[in-house]
Amino acid sequence: MESHVMVITLNRPQKRNAINDALLLTLEKELDAVPDSVKCILLPGNGEHFSAGLDLSELTERDVIQGLFHSRMWHRVLDKVQFGKVPVIAVVHGAVVGLSLIHIYPIIRFWWEIKN
Repeated sequence: MESHVMVITLNRPQKRNAINDALLLTLEKELDAVPDSVKCILLPGNGEHFSAGLDLSELTERDVIQGLFHSRMWHRVLDKVQFGKVPVIAVVHGAVVGLSLIHIYPIIRFWWEIKN
């Protein structure tokens, strides 16, 4: 029997799962490969924390055009979390800071709308 639940884990526990480009692009790759049999995705963080948010140690200076394309890449991936073909449920534990709240806000809003 196939599982209808897929688990995609934020896996940078040494950085408290702080989000960088590589993690985000890995998440996108996983979201793009969701089998048709999957009805729901669980998104936990490996280690003691869900996510410490944006990895500030990897920020780089960009000109306006580079910044625009970089921002569009992040929005593209986060739109797949929010508006993808199956719901994504954040399995939140430990620290949930800054950018990681963007991951869970749509999920909380969706739950709130269903509940009310």
